[in-house]
Amino acid sequence: MDPDENIAEGGGDRDARLARIVGDALDRGELGEALKATGDPLGVLLSGYAERRTAEGTSEAWTEIRDKIAESRRRRPALRLVTSRRIWWAAAASVAIFALISTAVLLRIADDPKLVAATDAGPREVALPDGSTVLLRAHSELHEISKSDARVEYRLIGEGVFRVAKLPSRTFVVDANQARIEVLGTTFVASTWGGTSRVFLEEGRVRFSAGDGSESVELAPGESSALSKDGHMIAPLASNRDAYFDWTENRLVFDNQLASQVADELSQQFDVQIVIPRQSGDVAITGEIGLDSLNESLESLGLVLGGSFRDVGDGVFEYVSK
Repeated sequence: MDPDENIAEGGGDRDARLARIVGDALDRGELGEALKATGDPLGVLLSGYAERRTAEGTSEAWTEIRDKIAESRRRRPALRLVTSRRIWWAAAASVAIFALISTAVLLRIADDPKLVAATDAGPREVALPDGSTVLLRAHSELHEISKSDARVEYRLIGEGVFRVAKLPSRTFVVDANQARIEVLGTTFVASTWGGTSRVFLEEGRVRFSAGDGSESVELAPGESSALSKDGHMIAPLASNRDAYFDWTENRLVFDNQLASQVADELSQQFDVQIVIPRQSGDVAITGEIGLDSLNESLESLGLVLGGSFRDVGDGVFEYVSK
């Protein structure tokens, strides 16, 4: 075989292999690790930009990528001295693939939500740039998705009390799992634990919508709504404020609530998995539980249900009836 053809085919194979790796890794959300694992100098370089995410602006990242392209061209063998037309096509394809990979990395960096705050074992109040505040529950996260003069959008994981500054020209949006909450100026509680998106409105006005826009409701002060795992939206209904603000006072209040829902809320509070068999989980219970410690909370819930909980390891606690 012609040695020139070996050079062209080797470069083409390398670029095609790297392009396939990038495409698969982007789909899995594992771009940085996949690029680094290739051992390819270009892959290792780009993995650094993927892992850097939004720590640097995209303009600075692009400038550095451009400099690396220029440097790699200076070090690359002078393919122009080889007369094979196939090598020229391979060089052009390499530059095109390099540009596509760099663009994909930069777009992924720019689109990733920015972590605003996260909590561990206790709540934390977060002040937002527009004057709004969020009281995050234990083991919760708040991410900024986008921000402009007309609209700001956040993503909530866990639970939080939002006190939104009144800015009539701006829309404040919270993505809560599979649901979306739009407000103009208000105080509300939103949660995503247990796979269900919930909202309780204390004052003001909110629109509560399914993430795909298929359903939406408007809440009045004192009303709540929820979107279940299967996409079923509950119509607004008058609700007990204490049942939504209770955790801010380090207690859990439940009134005719399913035991499985109480277990889901305790799981969020203590970052564990509490498992109750369906027969016991479907029992409606009323009472109040302190949130000082996991053991005390589980003991209290066990007394209400007439049983106890056992630690089966790896942060999992199972209910056992007597």
